[in-house]
Amino acid sequence: MNFDDCLKNRFSCRDFCKDFSLDNDTLTKLSKLAYLSPSASNMQEVKLCFVSNNILKTLKQELLKAFYENSKKSAFLNFYPANLAQNYKDKRFLNASKLYGLLNINKDDKNARLKQWAKNYEFFNANNAAFIYIDKDLDNGAIFDAGIFSANLINAATSLNINTCFQASVCEYNDIISNVLNINNVNFLCAIALGKATKDKINSFRSEKRAEFKIF
Repeated sequence: MNFDDCLKNRFSCRDFCKDFSLDNDTLTKLSKLAYLSPSASNMQEVKLCFVSNNILKTLKQELLKAFYENSKKSAFLNFYPANLAQNYKDKRFLNASKLYGLLNINKDDKNARLKQWAKNYEFFNANNAAFIYIDKDLDNGAIFDAGIFSANLINAATSLNINTCFQASVCEYNDIISNVLNINNVNFLCAIALGKATKDKINSFRSEKRAEFKIF
């Protein structure tokens, strides 16, 4: 798969095959490719952890519990500012409307929307998940590097015909992830669900992409 095809074929998978798991050799290959990413002064400060089996099962249970009990969140990053500009609100609304429309979920059906959102915390049935994190004493430059690293990990997976879903929502519960994985003094930035897509209609959804740029 060439790079153009890799970018065009990538999509956010929201339903993974329950009977498919990645082996350690594949996970090792993915990590080696992702760690070829550039970083400031080559500090390579971005850290990666793959989670599966019983640990992932426990994490899913704890995250779902926190979500349904409306537990206090401990996110390091706020992905959306309180006063999000209207043009960005419009894009979010359009994307959500198309996704929920595909699923025949009415915008006023709060229970159905809540149930669909909760699938984030089950990693959409994926049996493998990657977590991207940095040490707590690092600054914003490390977040920038983590974005590059995450994109390269996702593209590496796509090149190997592995489906992915980038997830920020699960890291709203930074403390829970830290406790379950026993990884301390770090900030979890995002998770990436990994696996094989089912043929469920939700995986036919594609977000609209527009190239907005200037050339001087």
